[in-house]
Amino acid sequence: MKQIILPYLILSLFFVACDSKVESEQLDKVEEVMMVNLDSAATMLSEMPKPTSSEANIARYYLIDNWIKYARYEKTFDIESLERAYHYFNDGDSNLRKAQVNYLKGAIYDQLKIGDEELKALCYFTAAKAIEKTDNHQLAAQIYQRIAAEMNSRHAFQEALDWGQKYCLEAQKSGDAREEVIALLNLAMAHCWHSDSICEANHDFENGYRESIALSHEALSIATVHNNVDGMMRANDKLSAFYSRAQKADSALHYALIADSLIYVVEAKEPSRQKRGHSTLADAYRKVGKKLRAEYEETHDRALLSQIEDIAAKAMMVVENDFSSANPVTRQNAAQLGYLISKDLLKDTELSLFYMGRFNHIQDSLQRAQQNLKVMTAPIRIEKEEVEATLDKTRHQLWWVVAISFALLLVVSSIMIFLSRRNRRVLNKLKDELNEALAAAEEMAKKQKEEENKLKLDPNAALVHIPVKLPKADPEKPIVIESATNESLTVRPVDLLYITVESNNLYIAYINDGKLKTKSIRSTMKVVDQQLLPFTNIVRCHRAFMVNLSHVKYAVTTSAGLSLLLDVNELIVPVSRSFVDSIKVGLKEYSQC
Repeated sequence: MKQIILPYLILSLFFVACDSKVESEQLDKVEEVMMVNLDSAATMLSEMPKPTSSEANIARYYLIDNWIKYARYEKTFDIESLERAYHYFNDGDSNLRKAQVNYLKGAIYDQLKIGDEELKALCYFTAAKAIEKTDNHQLAAQIYQRIAAEMNSRHAFQEALDWGQKYCLEAQKSGDAREEVIALLNLAMAHCWHSDSICEANHDFENGYRESIALSHEALSIATVHNNVDGMMRANDKLSAFYSRAQKADSALHYALIADSLIYVVEAKEPSRQKRGHSTLADAYRKVGKKLRAEYEETHDRALLSQIEDIAAKAMMVVENDFSSANPVTRQNAAQLGYLISKDLLKDTELSLFYMGRFNHIQDSLQRAQQNLKVMTAPIRIEKEEVEATLDKTRHQLWWVVAISFALLLVVSSIMIFLSRRNRRVLNKLKDELNEALAAAEEMAKKQKEEENKLKLDPNAALVHIPVKLPKADPEKPIVIESATNESLTVRPVDLLYITVESNNLYIAYINDGKLKTKSIRSTMKVVDQQLLPFTNIVRCHRAFMVNLSHVKYAVTTSAGLSLLLDVNELIVPVSRSFVDSIKVGLKEYSQC
């Protein structure tokens, strides 16, 4: 009996080790895909069964799951699973995992506004200490960014500058140009906050914000070189704010207008992005109008008054547009700017009081929402404490679970061996039948090949292939794009710009009455590709994009590959490497470039 039990035990351990290896390989694949596409990684993780073979794989699964949710800006997290991963990796030997789990815990607690401030700071500093022992520059940059922001919130501006310098250095080492732009702009903001109190004391506004302006120009240069439109918009927005603080109203308005024009390019590339506020533009208008108001009060020139009213109207248009945003902070900023514009430019006491009332109302709503969040998270904390207490009580019973698991494995292994011996004769019989069937199939294939050779020798058996040509569509006939939900869009071929897809939703960009429009319908790229097959100037250029080559103004080749710049609003459409050759051929026939 002992001679049988020992092989069974070894076999059971072997099966457990095999399961652990398979789970580790699956988690490796998910982490690899995370670096390229978060949605694909989330899908792979949801289709993968939760690991059960080892605590290491379970903790790693929970860490990846929460990381994907955080990176996709989701609002719901499993705090219990996060804590389980935290306790496992925080006590482990891997510095990278320790840095990841501490950073993730601090960031999620920050996002949910739960936990103590000291606890979150401890998580960030523990992550920073661990990441120093690795060569993961991208994660190091994210951790240093968090610490710099934490120092700014505590008004420790000199420490924020030090951590901001580290953040910039790690962003440069990571080779990610987008991260480097964000790092430079964050460092510029740290210099700005550091300079605020100094400028108020010595009134040297021109020199006070020189470092912030220089860093923003450097970020703008990098973003321009890498065609990072979002970075260009952010850099121009910061330049407007810094020039405004330096009391250079004309420069502030110049960069605010550039940033405002780039907002529409960014939103066209990412239609699902939340509507941005235009507070920098409105404030720049206010500063220019305030400067003209001071000149008017000295000269009483009626032309200046007309300019002031025009600028105030533009500023109020921006303010009212921001009130349509779903973000309460954007609406609050709009109310504050409306109050200042009506007070400084319009000299309208009633209107300024109206906007002040709006501002107070939104501020009260935000405070109530924050209080409600604290009340809502209280049960989570209580449940967490109960779970921890339950785990402490049941920890000493774990060895019983392990013993029962091994016993079950032994029983299952014994049954499998018994069944395999009993069915061995059946398998041998099936093997003989399969051999006979294989021999018959080979004989049939041999006869079929002989018949094919006879057909090749017979001239009357030759086959004629007639190429099929698709008829070209009428260029004046409108395109009708239909969806799975009985929605449709009718547009002229000349007005269609591009089509992109995201999560089974088609986003169609077209021109209507001289204006850029975007419509979303429920369909797939495969369906619309078949519908547009006769229109040879509308081609596939990417897995998620189709483009009208007649609207291509320039074709730009960068380190990221080929991109197409359209002649409407300078929209940018990417081109996959597999479509580059076909796109170049089509550009020669249809494009303007």
